[in-house]
This record gives sequence, C-alpha cells and structure tokens, in this order.
Amino acid sequence: MQPLPLQPLCTIFPSRSMLAEDPQWVTEETYDVNCYAYALNEKFAGSAKPGLLRLQDNYRTLKQESMTATAIERRLRHDGLERILEHSVSAEGKHIIAAFTSSTRQDFHFLRLNRDNIWTHKFRSGLRLRDNQDKIITDPKAAALGIYDVFVGYFQIPDQGISFVPRKIFAGGIRLF
Repeated sequence: MQPLPLQPLCTIFPSRSMLAEDPQWVTEETYDVNCYAYALNEKFAGSAKPGLLRLQDNYRTLKQESMTATAIERRLRHDGLERILEHSVSAEGKHIIAAFTSSTRQDFHFLRLNRDNIWTHKFRSGLRLRDNQDKIITDPKAAALGIYDVFVGYFQIPDQGISFVPRKIFAGGIRLF
C-alpha cells in the first residue's frame, strides 16, 4: 500500500478563552465536526481521530489498533497532547480535555474544560453542557455519558501547540479528505 501523501500541517495552539456556549460552534458548517475537533477547539480538524491528526508515521498501525483506554492514551500522546493528573485540572491558563472510550463499542468521546469551569462536549450535531441525566458537567468522571463509560484521562495542549492536517475547508464546503 502506498503511503498517504504528506499534507501541509497547521498548528492548534492552546485556547484559554473558550466558553461553554460558544457561538462559533453552533453553525451549520460545524455540523459534521466531531467531539475530538471540538475538544481541541479546531473546526478545521473536521472528523479527527485520535492518533491520526498528522496522518503520517504509523498510520496503518494506528488505524487498525483497538480503542482501549491504553490505545486512546497512546494515540493522544502521538498527536502531541500531554497527560495531566487530576489535581492539575484547572481552566486557568490551560487547554484541558477529558478522554473517554466505550467498554461495548470501538468508539471514543471527548469533553473540554471551558474558562467558566463548565465541561462541554459535541454530540452528533449539537453542543452539550449537560450529561445524559441533564446535569451540568463539573466533573467528567462522574458524568453520565451513555456508552462512553471508560475514563481515559485528562490531557492538555502544550504551549507550543500540536500539528494537524486540516480535514475541512469551510469556504464552499470543500473537504480536503
């Protein structure tokens, strides 16, 4: 199999001003942007998959690997995210995401911590400030997230940012891939 062509890389820098009810994420053009891209606050990441932001080295291995908590953590580190301990989770000066996987499906889900200390997530076409029990999410580990029942950990975007290949251009709705 031929390796995928290298695409121009962009950088996601930590965003320290995200709001729970962010109007840029409530538009028709972000309808098919997934929870990982939302947690990273980067709509041009499209339907990003953990470990495949750069679509380079180890593409085939990462694509075929299972979605266990260990695999998700490895994939996030491959993308450049840093794991942090729970006592380091604070909206002050950091861009924090919480990662989950499912014990029943090969799937993942992400939440992000906003500057107002509310965790939010993108589920299908909409943003959610509440879990499946209609509770505002202040502690992701205690949130009712349906099939996403395995907590992977907390991660942050480092100050130098992380690289990614854009998957979506919004002018005219053109997809890169």
